Amino acid sequence: TPYVTLSHRWSSYIPTLTKENLAQRLEGIPQETLPGTFRDAIQVTSRLGCSHLWIDSLCIIQDDPKDSAEESSRMGDIYRNGIFNIAATAANDRAPGLLQTRDPTTISSFKVKMTWKNHEKDYLLARFNIWNDVISHGRTWYGPTWTAS
Repeated sequence: TPYVTLSHRWSSYIPTLTKENLAQRLEGIPQETLPGTFRDAIQVTSRLGCSHLWIDSLCIIQDDPKDSAEESSRMGDIYRNGIFNIAATAANDRAPGLLQTRDPTTISSFKVKMTWKNHEKDYLLARFNIWNDVISHGRTWYGPTWTAS
């Protein structure tokens, strides 16, 4: 099953999966109870035609050492095998979400044609100013970063 992954910043405000809430979480999680970053990631995933989103804090039982160890050992494969990863490096737990207004003077872009499941679509890829937006603000994300819109 195709899926998207979300890399997000952790804090005490991020909802998690625990042994205590496992049965409740399996029944569903009301979107309005999720942080803006998670809701925006769901929206992006859905708009790009995918129905599955993997979020580590909600897919790994956080207070179960066995599940944490097993799933943590698979995380490289989980991220590698996803269709793409949403890297919410600038969004924090109290932010309204990952879809925020940016200064257009820091963005350069180009168009890319992508095909997935016999569906062809044009995407606009933008390289944002990684030094100002990421590194100088203490976030630990290095290397080329591209945002599709």
